[in-house]
Amino acid sequence: MELNPLVRSPIRQFPGPVGTLEALFEHPTDSPRAVMIFGHPHPLHGGTMHTKVVYRAAKTLLELRCAVLRFNFRGVGASDGQWDGGLGEQDDFVAGIELAAATYPGVDLWAGGFSFGAWIALCCGVSDPRITTLLAIAPPVGRYDFTDVAKSQKPMHFIHGE
Repeated sequence: MELNPLVRSPIRQFPGPVGTLEALFEHPTDSPRAVMIFGHPHPLHGGTMHTKVVYRAAKTLLELRCAVLRFNFRGVGASDGQWDGGLGEQDDFVAGIELAAATYPGVDLWAGGFSFGAWIALCCGVSDPRITTLLAIAPPVGRYDFTDVAKSQKPMHFIHGE
């Protein structure tokens, strides 16, 4: 059986600002409608790209014909570096945007995440003109500054429990 030439192998790592970032870059079997760069929960509280919500979101987006890049922030799993209080993690996310843009030129780029990863995605997404749509699952609204996010005119989708 011959493999579909449109199916790409998932990228397992990519260069980040302080070394290699462990990743899963999954691709639909046909041309993607968009590419989602997806951030995980807080690294100091056990968050990884394999967290259940991140995993389920990635699989659902893949079923909807989106390519999905999820990765471990610096110091998590096999990613180089160490926790940087959210600033370096934003740089990691931007490196993910760069990879997605280079892999799929001309395809819409979406930024999303769960909890801490949602805050990172929103901060990076509102300031990057390449990002067209934002998705935040359970963003930690009481913990971080969302001032710039509130000013953005980009389409945003929030999923949050009580």
